[in-house]
Amino acid sequence: MVSPLVAEAMAVQRGTQLTVSKNLRPFQIEMDSLQVVNLVNNGVPSSTDVGPVLYDILDSLKLLFGCSISHVPRRPSRLSWMFVGATKE
Repeated sequence: MVSPLVAEAMAVQRGTQLTVSKNLRPFQIEMDSLQVVNLVNNGVPSSTDVGPVLYDILDSLKLLFGCSISHVPRRPSRLSWMFVGATKE
């Protein structure tokens, strides 16, 4: 089983791999994992279990000009707000 951090990084990895293979440029990845965004944008892969995935992302990004990865805060869904309201009653 992988950690949430590794799973988020693997999603970016897959997205960058698809972009390279389909020759899609420019592109922008928006995600709510600020930790992954910072690791990728700072270009310093960690030596933990997420390191190999980050190295692969960085290698892919070298081939992709005009591409970016940015953080977008998570917005709760309408359904989640309904559950919150129901638990307060």
